[in-house]
Amino acid sequence: MILNKLYELAFSYKKTKLWKKLYDTQVFAVRLSDGEVGYMCVMGAAGEHCALALYVGDKGFESMCRLMFNNSTAYADLNESAMNQNCLQCSFENKEMFLDEELNEVRRYASAHNIKLGGKNAYPQFMKYASEYMPWSVDSKKEQEQLCEALAAAIEMSRLIESKSIAKPGDFTPFTKEIPILEQEKDKYKIDTLAVSPILKFSYPRPEFNDIQAAKIKRLRKSEVWECRVSRISKPLQTEQEEIPTYPVILLARSMDSDTMLPPVPVIHYNENSSELMEHFINFMLENRKCPKEIRVSDELSYSFFEELCKSTGIELIMCDEMEEMDDAEQDFMDYMEGDIEDDDIASDFNDIIDILSQISVAELKTLPSYIVSEFKELAMSGMLPKDIVDKLNKAFGFKNKK
Repeated sequence: MILNKLYELAFSYKKTKLWKKLYDTQVFAVRLSDGEVGYMCVMGAAGEHCALALYVGDKGFESMCRLMFNNSTAYADLNESAMNQNCLQCSFENKEMFLDEELNEVRRYASAHNIKLGGKNAYPQFMKYASEYMPWSVDSKKEQEQLCEALAAAIEMSRLIESKSIAKPGDFTPFTKEIPILEQEKDKYKIDTLAVSPILKFSYPRPEFNDIQAAKIKRLRKSEVWECRVSRISKPLQTEQEEIPTYPVILLARSMDSDTMLPPVPVIHYNENSSELMEHFINFMLENRKCPKEIRVSDELSYSFFEELCKSTGIELIMCDEMEEMDDAEQDFMDYMEGDIEDDDIASDFNDIIDILSQISVAELKTLPSYIVSEFKELAMSGMLPKDIVDKLNKAFGFKNKK
């Protein structure tokens, strides 16, 4: 249930048309009642996405900087910036963007307060963006109250600009600057300045591995050149009904010299669990006694994943401008995950699953997430898989073969 106060402030904010006075690079701040600093970004100058975003505290500030100052041209890096946003947002959308219960709630408030809902982007929507999670409706009272404080401060900023009591906040450029900050004192706002140092270099997860694993890899004969990419799956995954869906990560790795390809295994919450993906990669090399002499990547996310391993094992790590064949392989996989395939391809895809299950070891099977194990169980019990594959699944998970 959305607070009436939040609806009231959202409709009042829309009347200010602050997005016609500020660009999304002209950031200002508000001192929230809990003492945290909220950094605000006004969107809508281009006439498309009309919204006010509130980035709270250091975590929010860093995620805002990732969006504004990520100079990488690689899709994976830019996608990570978007997928790791931490903000609360009040946006104005068309009614098609709402669930029925959300739409009815907005309409009830508008009807009770004689507000006409019509035209483009007429309906306020309140969303929470959190790292690696699908955008979700703001639900907690604290988050709604923070958005209330942000909207009230934005309304005040609009008044100050119109009355020329304050110059427009300067562009939030990659230099240390002072930005305006509003602090509420009783029923009034005090305007002050806040020194900020934009974060220009972003860190990506660096998975851990142990010395024993590194020593085993060093003993393998190194051959072939592999193209590799850490890729964020764009289709959200929900493992339990009540949890917010999240975006898993996979590692795509293919040999440029043979048909060798790492079976893709999704890892949930990659920021904390990148070592799970590294464990999968190392196990694949050791089980198959295959080790590349060179790994090629085309983005910082993937480079960070491999950097320490390559230093420790003598594998050469190369950053490439482009990897067209990997782009095609990634697109094919994403199309499959999105269900964007023709009916004629189903048999081919099923054969691919059998091929992967034939190559993957029992040890690697045991590292798979529970939701994938459940799907394999259904296949094992269906009678559609070859007996040797069913036996391997049964050995790994204790499935009962169908009689």
